[in-house]
Amino acid sequence: MRPMPRSLFLNETRIELGWPWTSHADARGGVLQAEAAVQLLRSLRRSPAAMEVLRSVLGDELSGYRVARLPDDRVIEQLAWRVRSGWLHVAETQFATSTPPVDVTLTESPVTAAPPPPAVRAAPPPAVPLAVVASNPDCFSAFTTAATNATPLVERGGVNCS
Repeated sequence: MRPMPRSLFLNETRIELGWPWTSHADARGGVLQAEAAVQLLRSLRRSPAAMEVLRSVLGDELSGYRVARLPDDRVIEQLAWRVRSGWLHVAETQFATSTPPVDVTLTESPVTAAPPPPAVRAAPPPAVPLAVVASNPDCFSAFTTAATNATPLVERGGVNCS
């Protein structure tokens, strides 16, 4: 399998790692000096996604099994050695993800639409005449009051309507 450059995107920065014969970093961004590149590699140690990319770069030379077993610090040391020897290039390109502010001026005040007409409410249904269902006049009065006021019926004063 032929080695190919790998890229990381972190905080509006594109970091490209590649072998000298595969890297296109010169056209896209500046190749970092060896010590600056090593410092950048060390700063990536706490990012699992970045470490996965660094392992894949190292895996171009070593077997995947060996690279997977290496601790993160050892992966960075191996890549740092390759950067210092000129075998690996690290390039960094800054880019902006935010759009520039747009200068907008109003020449006329915006037209406001008229408020919608009020909703038409349906008339309440006609009252249904109450049928006399209680033989006790006190119970009938309590039932009628509760139905008229739409309140729950509470028996008071010792009236037994059951």
